[in-house]
Amino acid sequence: MILKNIEMQGFKSFADKIYLDFNSGITAIVGPNGSGKSNISDAIRWVMGEQSIKSLRGSKMEDVIFSGTEKRKALGFAEVTLTLDNSSGIFDIDFPELQVTRRIYRSGESEYYINKTTCRLKDIHELFMDTGLGRDGYSIIGQGQIDNILSTKSEDRRQIFEEASGISKYKYRKNEAEKKLSQTTENLTRVKDILSELESQLEPLKKQSEKAKKYLVLHEEMKELEINVSVINIDKKREILEKLKEDIEIYENQINDIQTQITENDEKISLMFKESEEIDLKCENCRTEDRSITELIHEHTNNLNLSESDIKHSEDTISRFISEIDDYTKRMAELDIEANNLKDSLLSLTSQNDAFEKSSLELQDSANRAGIDVTEKSKEIETLRSEILKNTTNVQNIENSIENQKILIDNFSSRSDIIKQELSQKESDINNITNQLNKLAKDTVEKENNINDLKNKINQLEEKYGSKNVELQKEVSSKNKNNIKLGQITSKQKMLIDMERDLEGYSRGVKNIIKSYQQKKLSGITIHGPLSQLIKVDKKYITAVETALGNTAQNIVTDTPEDAKTAIKYLKQNNLGRATFLPISTIKAKNINNSSAQSYDGYIGTADSLCSCSDIYKPIISSVLSSTVVVDTIDNAVKMGKGCSHRFRIVTLGGDIIQAGGAMTGGSIAKSIGSLSRANEIENLAAEILKVEKIIETSSSKIKTLSVETNDLMDDIKNNNEKLMAYNETLIKLVSDKHHLNDVLNTMSSDKSKLSEELSDLTNKINNISNEISENKTKILSINKIVDELKIKADKEEKTFAELSGKNEKLTHTMLDLSIKKNTILKDIEQTNEKIQRVISEKEQILSSISNRQSEIEKLKNTIEDLRKNKLDFEKNIEKNKKLLLDTRTSLESYIKKRQEIDEKIKSQQASVNNIRETLFNLSGRLAKAQTKYENSETELESIINHLWEEYELTYSDASNRDLTGFDLNSSIKRITELKKEIKSLGNINIDSIEEYKTVSERVDFLTEQTNDLEKSKKELVRIIDEMLLIMKERFSEQFKIINENFSRVFSELFGGGQANLSLSDPDNVLESGIEIEAQPPGKKLQNLTLLSGGERAFTAIALLFSILNVRPTPFCILDEIEAALDDVNVYRFAEYLKQYSQNTQFIVVTHRRGTMESANILYGVTMQEKGVSKLLTLNIDEVSK
Repeated sequence: MILKNIEMQGFKSFADKIYLDFNSGITAIVGPNGSGKSNISDAIRWVMGEQSIKSLRGSKMEDVIFSGTEKRKALGFAEVTLTLDNSSGIFDIDFPELQVTRRIYRSGESEYYINKTTCRLKDIHELFMDTGLGRDGYSIIGQGQIDNILSTKSEDRRQIFEEASGISKYKYRKNEAEKKLSQTTENLTRVKDILSELESQLEPLKKQSEKAKKYLVLHEEMKELEINVSVINIDKKREILEKLKEDIEIYENQINDIQTQITENDEKISLMFKESEEIDLKCENCRTEDRSITELIHEHTNNLNLSESDIKHSEDTISRFISEIDDYTKRMAELDIEANNLKDSLLSLTSQNDAFEKSSLELQDSANRAGIDVTEKSKEIETLRSEILKNTTNVQNIENSIENQKILIDNFSSRSDIIKQELSQKESDINNITNQLNKLAKDTVEKENNINDLKNKINQLEEKYGSKNVELQKEVSSKNKNNIKLGQITSKQKMLIDMERDLEGYSRGVKNIIKSYQQKKLSGITIHGPLSQLIKVDKKYITAVETALGNTAQNIVTDTPEDAKTAIKYLKQNNLGRATFLPISTIKAKNINNSSAQSYDGYIGTADSLCSCSDIYKPIISSVLSSTVVVDTIDNAVKMGKGCSHRFRIVTLGGDIIQAGGAMTGGSIAKSIGSLSRANEIENLAAEILKVEKIIETSSSKIKTLSVETNDLMDDIKNNNEKLMAYNETLIKLVSDKHHLNDVLNTMSSDKSKLSEELSDLTNKINNISNEISENKTKILSINKIVDELKIKADKEEKTFAELSGKNEKLTHTMLDLSIKKNTILKDIEQTNEKIQRVISEKEQILSSISNRQSEIEKLKNTIEDLRKNKLDFEKNIEKNKKLLLDTRTSLESYIKKRQEIDEKIKSQQASVNNIRETLFNLSGRLAKAQTKYENSETELESIINHLWEEYELTYSDASNRDLTGFDLNSSIKRITELKKEIKSLGNINIDSIEEYKTVSERVDFLTEQTNDLEKSKKELVRIIDEMLLIMKERFSEQFKIINENFSRVFSELFGGGQANLSLSDPDNVLESGIEIEAQPPGKKLQNLTLLSGGERAFTAIALLFSILNVRPTPFCILDEIEAALDDVNVYRFAEYLKQYSQNTQFIVVTHRRGTMESANILYGVTMQEKGVSKLLTLNIDEVSK
């Protein structure tokens, strides 16, 4: 028995922790589909190191963790532990019992344990290798995988045969040996390459080492001499510095006095500018007052013109009213004449009426006398005649009335036509006047808008003029100040350029060499110039770099040592002083390791990294400055020096120095330190001059533009004021015309109203009379009908009374005619009276109109009197304001004159200041020269001190302790020169070559020994691989033969006949050849495996599995439903075989088939009572059968 038990928790459907104990023989696991039976075989496969999630029936590794159900939450991990019996020592481990555990978390992390000790997945694979239990083994056949043994390619079937042959471990070791062989070969090649390179370096390093040792001896002698010479030179430089310091103090005192004078004069000029600005403000106030008074005069003038226009309009109105009164008077005379004529007509008509009355009485008497005789006989006729007469008279009266009414209608119609014509004329006049008024109103509004727009425009122009004028004055003032500033900067720049051109501050030897080279007195050599002129430094680093350079800044750069030698010879021959030269071809860059300094606060960089120059100068800059570190402050410098044991020089941005060794230099720094600062200052001043000139040019352009703009604005203001006056005059005329037309319109409207009333009255009368005429005509028709009837009756009576009526007929007709005439005269009298009443009414209206016009004339006269008074007031105000305007303009002229006087004073004062500045310039030049000399001497002194430290790590105090008695300075300098020549003749020296030679020699010996070791290892690995291949061939061939024999036998036994065979597709290549399987079930021809039925294929694969187990039995074997495709007969055959093989192999079978279940010793039932969660039931069949 090998597999003792399995413990699971959280693996797939097994949410709860479960234990499965296994005994020898056959253990069957049964249960319905989906209950989780196959999860047990998956758990065993997984804990033994399976990494293919597809083989575990999942999509990702986290799928093996219980994912939860409706009632249960998902778990965070899954864990499976196998316990195996190792008493027989199958596994290469010193324990009788083996526990293998695998745990996975939902985060994806996995853990592996062997006997509760953490291990790797590789350890588990190696543990199960060659036992048939490995990942490529045949101990676990999963659900549906039995057919894969036959379905895979012939090459892929090798794995199961290699595992069965027991060569998997050898194959694994061979692969590992081949990897090691490849690595050893690569290492050997690499070591040989390195060794070859080092051997080529060894001989040159030996020569360099010997040269370096000689150099150290010469350098030590030169060191002693140079230290003594440096001490003497330091003492001399200190004496020179004291003398220069006294001269600088004198110059500084004189400059301070002059600067005081300049400050006082500048203050006076500032006061003058201030006074000038105050006068400008007063001028602007005067201009503002001028504009205000001018506007007030314009307003009074407009009011005056308006008053004159109103007076003229009122006088015109009075004249018109007088003319109308004359017309009314004439009309009154005409009405008097008409009234008299009507009265005469009335008297005539009355006289006629009286005559007709008298005749009528006479005729009546005659008729009475004539009718006495026929009275009785004619009563009836008379009655008729009387009735006829009465009716006829009525008709005649009505007809007369109609005629009179027609005459009245004609008169009324004629008057109506006249009134209509007058109304039409009045309407036309009113429309014309209304149109004129509308046009005047529109023109007035337009003019008022124009005036308002023009006023706004003038106000805007005046505001713009004021602001532009203020801006102009400011720009003029600014330009004056910038001109003064430009003069000061230019003077300073000129002084510095002169100093730079004259090489002020450089040593005599440097000056003479540079000037001679520029004058082409030195031919055939190349001189690049002083070092300070060949580099550029950011402004903030200038002080630090200049301090770091010290006197080295004056060293002259040449192409070659020969150029330097020629220049030195020239200096000696002409006694022109001394200079130091830096040949480009010989000076090499230094590689100083100051990486420890970079971690300190305030570290900026090495001094050479802060300089920019041409590439050819970089080695020189590195040689001079790479051993100097720049930091921000003295505090950080002290910390860095202490932390780095003062192994290099440190310079701060302020110019303080901490020498290598710990000595500190610092204090105040003059404004002009050296040529580097001077060149930078010249460059800055040039930039500032360009900036100020650009500002002045911009100011001049602005002044020019502003002057043109202010003049244009003043012209615009003047032109717009003239336009405004013209607009005001036009507006006054328009307003006056509007008043006049409104009065005329009111009069016409009143007349039109009266005429309309009269026309309406006449129309009513005409209508009434027309109605009366219609009624009278109706009456006439009615009466004529009655008269006709009476006449007929009368004619009948007249026949009998003809004679009697003959006499009186003529008299009757006469009386009738007389009556008609009488009635006509009476009607004429009535009409004449009506006309007289109408004339009287019109006369009353005319008298009323004359009275109204006279009253309005009186009012207009009073208005004219008031307007004339206002006109006088306006004229007085205009004269008063003109006087004020004259006074204002007089004040403005006086202010302008005063401003010009102040400008002259400013110019005079500025000229005086410029003279003082010239004196200051000269003194500043002397001071700068003295300061430069002082700084150069100080730099030279510092350079000597630095040289002591940089070259020999000695401070002045240490060096000055030497005994210099009898020391010959000149002979020492000569010896130093000789030593330098000897050192130079050695060429390039590599001090490190001494140590490098030693190191490289040791390394060559070491690599030679290592090469030998690698050669031996390579040979050993080749031998091991060859041995492994030999063993693998022998074992595979031997085992394959046995498996083939067993396969034929087992196949025949299981199928009850038939034959099967295994063969190699490439017999000459045993270790890589594919495996071919041939099967011939009983009663069938030998055919391809793909043509077999599903059951035949499964049974063939089972036969192959049993043949392998027969050759190399595994400790246990797990079979998951591999007999599912078999019929019942074959299932029982399969079960019998299981029993036979269970003596050597422990079988765990997942099955549904009854025959398999009957062969089992222990039966585990898997159920899923709770949905999604698997549970176990156990049945020991052996105990039950007992």
